[in-house]
Amino acid sequence: MDCLEAEKSYALGILPVDFAVNPKRGIDEEEIFTTLALEVRPPARPITLDVYPQDGSEFIHQSRLQELYTMEPFFTARQINMYNYRMAAQDFEKRATRFQDDRILMIKKFPLKFDLPGKDAKEWCKVCLGSKLYNEIYDEPCSEEVEACLPSFSILCHLEQHMVRSLLKYAYRWFLAINMHDSIAKWVYSLLTCLERPVEKKCQKFLEIFKSAMRQRLRACDECEDKQLHMLLAILDLSFMD
Repeated sequence: MDCLEAEKSYALGILPVDFAVNPKRGIDEEEIFTTLALEVRPPARPITLDVYPQDGSEFIHQSRLQELYTMEPFFTARQINMYNYRMAAQDFEKRATRFQDDRILMIKKFPLKFDLPGKDAKEWCKVCLGSKLYNEIYDEPCSEEVEACLPSFSILCHLEQHMVRSLLKYAYRWFLAINMHDSIAKWVYSLLTCLERPVEKKCQKFLEIFKSAMRQRLRACDECEDKQLHMLLAILDLSFMD
């Protein structure tokens, strides 16, 4: 191999054959600092972790494959969040199924503590959200201070299906008025747990409208509300698909 060929080989990162055979051959100072690399040929057969490499190229291909298997998977923040929402939706599915199965027993175990407001949306707003949020939603102020009720079993298991659907519609109106406040999100989640499936077409259409409004709100909400909306959307997509 002449000097010109040697320079080309080193420039390509290929170890000259005569150097490999006779490592005592003198090389120039420039050659010492030239990057050397083994020429890696495309594999002539499928390379797996169980294959015994027959040459250096196959060994390198197998080493690269081993490195891929040992690398920790990388997920973006969005992918992690979407996975968490999916898991939350699956957890909801289990809770909803158990609620429907145990509702009769729960009615006896968790007796109703007060008379329900019927179909009075404003009274339900006071019950679910309290007077503070009520005054943000309705023009007519609430003259008394009312503390919001959490969506407890002592209320939920006593709701008939027509009332569950009505309360979801009330919650939708409250959402349009003050966005997805944490209190509204808790009630929507709980009411969806009570909603028997499959839902009728009219209710399904309403849920689609609700979903559309929530997706639109995602464009302008803060981080906390974003999580609430994504979780509810995941639940609706998983458990209430048309």
